[in-house]
Amino acid sequence: MNQRDNVWNRNFVSISLSCFFVFFCFYTLIPTLPLFAKDRFHADQSQIGFILTVFALASLASRPFVGMLLDRFGKKRVVVAAAFIYAAASLAYVMVDSYPLLVAIRIVHGFMFGIATAAAGTIAVDVLPKHRLGEGLGYYGMFGSMAMVIGPFVGLTLIRHVPFPVLFSLLALCSFLGLCFTMLVRLESIATGNQQCGEMNPASTARNLLETSALPMAICGFLLSFAYGGISAFVSVYGASLGLIRLANYFFAVFALMIVLPRPWLGKWFDQRGEHVIIYSGIVVFVMGQIILSQAHSGIGYVASAAVLGLGYGALAPSFQTLAVRDVPKHRKGFATSTYLFFFDAGVAAGSMILGIVAKYFDYHAMYFCSSIVMAFSIIFYCLLHHARERRANKALLSAFVEAGQSRAKTRRG
Repeated sequence: MNQRDNVWNRNFVSISLSCFFVFFCFYTLIPTLPLFAKDRFHADQSQIGFILTVFALASLASRPFVGMLLDRFGKKRVVVAAAFIYAAASLAYVMVDSYPLLVAIRIVHGFMFGIATAAAGTIAVDVLPKHRLGEGLGYYGMFGSMAMVIGPFVGLTLIRHVPFPVLFSLLALCSFLGLCFTMLVRLESIATGNQQCGEMNPASTARNLLETSALPMAICGFLLSFAYGGISAFVSVYGASLGLIRLANYFFAVFALMIVLPRPWLGKWFDQRGEHVIIYSGIVVFVMGQIILSQAHSGIGYVASAAVLGLGYGALAPSFQTLAVRDVPKHRKGFATSTYLFFFDAGVAAGSMILGIVAKYFDYHAMYFCSSIVMAFSIIFYCLLHHARERRANKALLSAFVEAGQSRAKTRRG
């Protein structure tokens, strides 16, 4: 196979392994850091929630600036610098001796997480053959999904046998491994496009931090992450309310496995059959999963909903991101990636907050049913913002082709 047609080239493998270790640290801290804060600082529920929220907010705040940084300094320099600071922040948890210091580290950690993951995603797009982009980004996302499966299990297992400083040291080591794999990436040029490092594209100003052509898919990604925010934040509490807390770990494991297992086939179908079949089917499946979850009263329904939700999420998340960057000029792909991830992060934060209010005044059954209704609207947004626009573009292209043919015919007759 021609090297240019090979998905599993050296750069792609390196940036994917870097992605795995960055996300491994992230997912391991989600269930373990609240336990650390409660044990070490006697943090209450609001303080525990804040250390999780502040990370997401810091990541969200970094997203709009990623494209500008990539345009200014180049992909390789930005991703290496961000990975280094991310690894250093991971090590800093070992030295935490107060709650305010923990919050400060979370802010730095979250900000660098946002930059590192967006920059790495942009590199993944660049090193993949365009005609296999859907398949390749599906594999790339699979590394993050594997971290989602392994991280919480490893973290919760380790804290039963080792003190928290040992856990944080191991996570710092994993983060530095991610940095090492990042440094193995070889790009043709450190600067993007025809720019040299130190030159600034006029487009890279504070007035143009987002890529407008990526907005349709970014809005669809927002709706998906809005629903996902309700799942990640409350599904374990929901399980406890049903007397199924022992199944919470199984829920996340099944959810993540159903993202990973069908990934090779979904990516190929995306490239071979087009995006519409995958996306419309994925939306229907994900909405069905939310409805099943909202009506769950037993362990079978609870875990079965995880399988259906994982299948739908695994089809939609990489597809939306692929479409957000697919047709964007190469020098704007960093802006497109950061635009999509900005909206995705915003959806997670909004979903956690708004759906939490719904659950407070009603119950979790009503919350997940309302979330399914919100997600169903993504069919309308996808049809209006992407599908219809694509049809108009094809119609315009056909009209231009016909006009060109008529013009050539007139020239020959003349």
